[in-house]
Amino acid sequence: MKNNALSLKSFFPALLVILELMVYLSNDMYLPAQPAVASLFHITASQVQYSLTAWFLGSMLLQLLMGPLVERFGKNSILLIGGGVFVLASLLCAVTHYYHLFLLGRFFQGTSVCTILVSGYAIIHGMFEQKQAIKVLALMGSITILAPAFGPLIGVVFLKIAVWPLMFLCFSIVASLALLGMFFSLRDIPDPKNSTSVKAVFLAYKNISKNWGFMQHSIAGCLLLAGIIAWITSGPFLITQIFHKPISIFAWSQLLIFGAFLLGMRLLNKIIDTINIKKLVKILYIPVIAIIGLTLIFLVINSANIYLFLIIFMGYAACAGILLPVVQRLAIEASTENMGYRMAFYFFNQSIASVLASGLVAIFAAHSLGFILLFIIATLAIWIFIQLISAFILAG
Repeated sequence: MKNNALSLKSFFPALLVILELMVYLSNDMYLPAQPAVASLFHITASQVQYSLTAWFLGSMLLQLLMGPLVERFGKNSILLIGGGVFVLASLLCAVTHYYHLFLLGRFFQGTSVCTILVSGYAIIHGMFEQKQAIKVLALMGSITILAPAFGPLIGVVFLKIAVWPLMFLCFSIVASLALLGMFFSLRDIPDPKNSTSVKAVFLAYKNISKNWGFMQHSIAGCLLLAGIIAWITSGPFLITQIFHKPISIFAWSQLLIFGAFLLGMRLLNKIIDTINIKKLVKILYIPVIAIIGLTLIFLVINSANIYLFLIIFMGYAACAGILLPVVQRLAIEASTENMGYRMAFYFFNQSIASVLASGLVAIFAAHSLGFILLFIIATLAIWIFIQLISAFILAG
């Protein structure tokens, strides 16, 4: 049993991140293929956008349902089933000649996000102690962030040498190999199951929502993530319409910002063993205040300077890379409900934040304020979080 546990700790996070990367690439790498998809199915450019909507709907609609499913059938089983659904959905997208079946496949590809985040990350949190869990989360995040950073570029290169259906076939094959490794890693690991009822489910979510410690860290993480989502949503518009640069500059900006995010996560991994978690967050108080000040200067004095903007937001992205794994762990530790419910509620909150962030950017985009407003809100979320932690330390 000890050797099996060692095997799980050694290989499971790597296998999970491979599966997660395939799921994210199925959206990010797919973006350049949309014109070819429209041509194959004889649909308009606006209709092909529904294939993105279907993926995002799948990724958010089942979050809360995952909690009771994980408790009833076990984390391991739900993770493997969800991964299997992704494999089959990707195959469907690769072979179908019917647009509506393609949309169905895209929807079920998105649902795999729910199973990975809830089941897979529940296993991670249950497997490791606080600092080790944060290190693993930071390492995994530094890999999965490659999907939005490089996915579109990889997609462009792929389409130069192959047709787009082969892209989905590749997702299916790599995900199948990762699932096979997970099956052997997890088969001897205890996976307790609990009887659930509608009343018990509602009670669990009610208790989590009333838990101030959980909600404090969860909301801080959600608002923090909103700034990143705002960039993903409005980046091309900002580069071309506000800064009047060619769209190619967006690709380089994407690399710089997600590179800073990756750097933050890598830095967290290096310092986590030598510093107190709450002290780490308190230390970030100074750069966060500096970011707020620079943001105000950017808005008032020189809002057309793309270089100043990128420097400011790279600092924000680095802070986000450090804090997101920390707030996730602190939120999970704050509640005593079963792990499946905690993970489901945490990532449900993040899904809502992502939808609201993208919606607000769309509303304010015409005034060129959407991204900046969300940037300030998300930056202030870090400040609020630090203030709360500081108050906690002083009270202790």
